[in-house]
Amino acid sequence: MRHRLVGEDRLVAAARPGHPLTAGPLSPERYAAAEHLTVSRRGSLRDPIDDALTTHGLERRVVAAGPTAAFALRLALDTDLVVTLPEAVTRAAREELGLAALPPLPLPGYPFTCCGTSVTTTTAPTPGCETWPPKPSRHSSHHRPPRDSPSQPGPGRDGPPSR
Repeated sequence: MRHRLVGEDRLVAAARPGHPLTAGPLSPERYAAAEHLTVSRRGSLRDPIDDALTTHGLERRVVAAGPTAAFALRLALDTDLVVTLPEAVTRAAREELGLAALPPLPLPGYPFTCCGTSVTTTTAPTPGCETWPPKPSRHSSHHRPPRDSPSQPGPGRDGPPSR
């Protein structure tokens, strides 16, 4: 599998409307003092944001990890937890949920990469994404209909009866 850096997004903190961080200026100290939620499929409570805060002599308290950005945003909506995510890719979801986007802090950027296998295109691809999307593998089960699918012959369907 090949990958290529195609851009970078800035990180923004999202919190529920009326969260204490939405009142007044946001300083790195106030940000670090809040309770945080990270996004990690493996449950990690530490990420590059913590490294950036350490360079300022700060440490944040991460109390939970969610498996996806969508999960983390929903949890932030119903709690006092703050989640820090890439601004551009979460903007629509944040706005739909009514979450407040806090002013950016001096945090590291979030890299975007394209990955996949080589694909021949007839039109000019987005720079860096010549290999996206990956071609489905003939061994990939997620491209086949489920076993109960009416598109597969079997008992009670248009195909021959099973013996």
